[in-house]
Amino acid sequence: MKQIVLKAGRIIKNFLAVYGGAVVFVLVVLQLGVFPAEMNGMTVEGLKEQARRSYMGQGGPRNLSEAYELYLQAAMLGDVESAFIVGGMYFKGQGVVKDEGEAFRWLYKAAEAGKSSVESQRLLGRFFLSGANVPVNYQKAVHYLRMAAMDGDAQAQSELAYLYYIGRGVGQNFKEAFSWFERSARQGWSVAQYNIGRMYYDGQGVSKVDLVRSYAWFSLAASAGNTDARTAKEFLEKQLSPEDLAKAQDLSTELFAEISRER
Repeated sequence: MKQIVLKAGRIIKNFLAVYGGAVVFVLVVLQLGVFPAEMNGMTVEGLKEQARRSYMGQGGPRNLSEAYELYLQAAMLGDVESAFIVGGMYFKGQGVVKDEGEAFRWLYKAAEAGKSSVESQRLLGRFFLSGANVPVNYQKAVHYLRMAAMDGDAQAQSELAYLYYIGRGVGQNFKEAFSWFERSARQGWSVAQYNIGRMYYDGQGVSKVDLVRSYAWFSLAASAGNTDARTAKEFLEKQLSPEDLAKAQDLSTELFAEISRER
């Protein structure tokens, strides 16, 4: 029975790239006599349990390729959790050749059915933001990035802030952009730290231009390896008075300590 199940998985995988999901299911039904509740006598739960054991290496060597094929069969039978797992395996190249297009398709299908994670929400947001494997859709990007941002993901918070900054998918709002950049920056994300420095330098989303605070955030981001921040920090060092530079460096040290404690 196990060998027949894997054969079905290979048929699904082979036809998937050529015909797409809906036709694949019809072909498998016609060739193997599979019905919606099961495949070759195995229920969705049975497929998932066997897949889990293969993935974890329980009862034998770990076999990611086998796990992928079994999860794919369960996903084709409509199991949302399996669709989510298949998307993740495509994205990471686990048991199957890495394919971001297929990763998007399965992760999006799972998310629309209510199954997602902070990581998959961020990935879907980035797909819609960049137009990679799906047409650009800023509102969809905001939707998924906000979900991840609300759950505390620093990268999603920074990207959501950027969308508020440029006014894509949401109305342009510098204060909201600053708020989300700050949440991300305080988790140590250097891109957000650099952008906080930029906003203090330009006086956007804050009450006024503040070069001391701008330098402090640039310096913090530079210490994490952000090259743009290092360039900005070096520029401001020449603009600030010795007294203000000392204040800025002390503030940067304080921010570093605060963020270290919070993390």
